[in-house]
Formats: sequence, C-alpha cells, structure tokens
Amino acid sequence: MKKLLLVSVALAALIGPATAADLARPVYRRPVVVAAPVYTWTGWYVGANVGYGFGSTTSEIPPIADNVFGAGAANPALPVSLGIDPKGFFGGVGAGYNWQIRNYLFGVEGDIQGSGIKSGLAFQPVTVDALGHTHTDWHNSASEDLKWFGTIRGRAGLVFDRFLAYGTGGLAFGGVKVFTENAYNFDPTKWYTSDSTTTRAGWTAGGGVEYALAYTWIFKAEYLYYDLGTIDSVAVNNFGQSGFVPSSLRVHGNLVRVGLNYKFGYAAAPVYK
Repeated sequence: MKKLLLVSVALAALIGPATAADLARPVYRRPVVVAAPVYTWTGWYVGANVGYGFGSTTSEIPPIADNVFGAGAANPALPVSLGIDPKGFFGGVGAGYNWQIRNYLFGVEGDIQGSGIKSGLAFQPVTVDALGHTHTDWHNSASEDLKWFGTIRGRAGLVFDRFLAYGTGGLAFGGVKVFTENAYNFDPTKWYTSDSTTTRAGWTAGGGVEYALAYTWIFKAEYLYYDLGTIDSVAVNNFGQSGFVPSSLRVHGNLVRVGLNYKFGYAAAPVYK
C-alpha cells in the first residue's frame, strides 16, 4: 500500500510541471481571412447630372416669291439657308435599373433635363443701287431654343469589378422653340415670320463609363447624340397672310455630361475563407 502511494506521488510530481507548461504555452490557430465584398451592379439607382450640348444645323428659309422685285420673282439678295450652331449648358435628374450577369450588364434608364442649348443668326445684306447708294432693305434670321429634353434608353456593357463601360440608345424627346424671319424692312406686308414652340420626339445613341466610388455612390461620364427631326413651319406676314414655302430647321446635336448616382442596396456579403 505504501509502495502504491509513493508511486502515485511520484507520477503527480512529474505530470504537474508538464501540465502547467502546456497551459502557459500559447495556442496558435489558423487566422480567418475575410475577402473583400464582391461588388454587384444589380439594382435601382437615382442620380443627377450636368452637361454641355453643342451642334450645327441649317435653317432653310426660301426667299419671298412676291416682293419688290416683281410678282413671282425671288429676292436675289437673301440666302436660302442659314447655318446656326446651338450650344449651352443643361442639367437634370434620372433613374434606372441594372441587371448584372457575370461580367455583362443590361439596364434601362430615363432622365429629364432643363436646357439652355440655343443659338440664333441674323443676316442683313447690303445692296448698292444705280446711284452708288448702299441699302439694307432686307434681312432674315433664324434661331433654335431647346428648352428641355429627356431620354428613355436601354443600356448594355461590360463590368470590371467597380468599373463599367457601356453603350446606350433609345427614345429622345424635348420642347423646342424655332423662329425664322424674312423681311423687307420698309414694307410690313412683306415682313414674314414663323414662330413655333412644339414638343418633338426622335432618337438618341451614345456611350459612357461609370465607376463605383463606394457601395452606393457611382460617378458617370456620358456622351449622347440626339436627333429630334426637322421642324417645318409656315411663315406669315404682319397681316396674318401666309407667305413663302414653309421654313424648316433640323433639331439635332451632341451632349456631354457627368453625374453622380445613388444605388439602392449594398455589395454582396463578405466571403470568409
């Protein structure tokens, strides 16, 4: 019995220091690696943008056929067309939805803009009579004012994590005011004008890039070409009488803009490894 007790005490003396050493030794575990969240473009978004529009168009203003040069004679002093270059700033808001399928993106977007894109040109030729006197008997002018516009477009592009490059196209529409004038300065019956404000629909196409600054904020830069067609209007004189063949002006141009979108929702959950 005594021998058994002595053996037990000896074993306890040997095991005790080893256990204490094991408890004091730090335990190393494999660290948990948290990968960066996987960004997704899928979801709704709203945003605002500002930009600049520019273009070149021609207003066709046929000459008056019945004037001081005689019935049925055209006025040789005036051009039949005037080139104008509408330009100006614009700004507005938009919204859309994106679907991301692997590295491909498909979406739809709409926007509405207030516009200062406009231009006008006046032409007043100087004529010389038989006595060598100069006259400014006639003048004509044309102007275009794109007061507002909007688009509804489809989008398709390639996604590289937080970077997106895309093409876009669809419907364009807007409110346009056009004015033309062809006048004999000294005879109000031969002062013909056309003044028209109308809403037009056409098409637009272009492309752009976007970058996700954070999970919900996205910067964009975009170019669009728009074409709202040709506006025809009948000129009348100061007495309400119809004049020459209707004048026409094509409304089209280029848009460059930048904007900031807010995306609803967040990136996908973090991936633990």
